Parts: sequence; C-alpha cells; structure tokens
Amino acid sequence: MGLGRIAGSLRPERRRGALLAEPGRLELLSLAALIDLTPAKAAAEGESPNLRAVAALDHAVLERELARRTGDLQRLANAYVAAEGAARDAGTEQRLLAGGRLQTALCEL
Repeated sequence: MGLGRIAGSLRPERRRGALLAEPGRLELLSLAALIDLTPAKAAAEGESPNLRAVAALDHAVLERELARRTGDLQRLANAYVAAEGAARDAGTEQRLLAGGRLQTALCEL
C-alpha cells in the first residue's frame, strides 16, 4: 500500500501531514520508509509562517519516531528543535501551537 493509498485523495502537499496525524500509521512504516519521508531541508524562509510551522511539525514527528526506533540522540535533539520552531511559527494557529508544544514535551520524556 503506497503513501497515496494511505492518505486517500488528499492534495499531495497534505498527504504527509495526514500520514503523520495518527501515530498508529507510523508503526506501519519501515525504518527505510521513515527515512525517505524525512525532508532534506527545512521549509523556505519565503513561505508563510503557518506553512513553515506545518513543515517543522512534520519534521519533528518524523525525527522523534526515528530517534525512538534507532536510539539516536541527535535525531531526538533535531526533533526538539523542529518542534520549538513549529510552536514559534504557529502564531495564532492554536492547533499548530499545541502540536509544537506536545512534540516538545514528548522529546523531553
């Protein structure tokens, strides 16, 4: 089952977010698939703060899951930084702010 089949008929830019929205779905992915989903670079500075926050939150979720599976402390540190960035860029978007704070707290456990 490919990524498109899991996320349904969502727009391509929202498919990854839909995949990451439920932790149980991450368990279905192999380690190699998770690494492939990890973005090569952060969102561009020219993008809106909300888009940067969504990208940072996705990055935090993926990095934290990779850290959990591999025990890599650097990935956990990357997840924490990305989660803080998501919360900072969330502005008045309460769901993004809550998601960023939740990921930050999960990294601290």
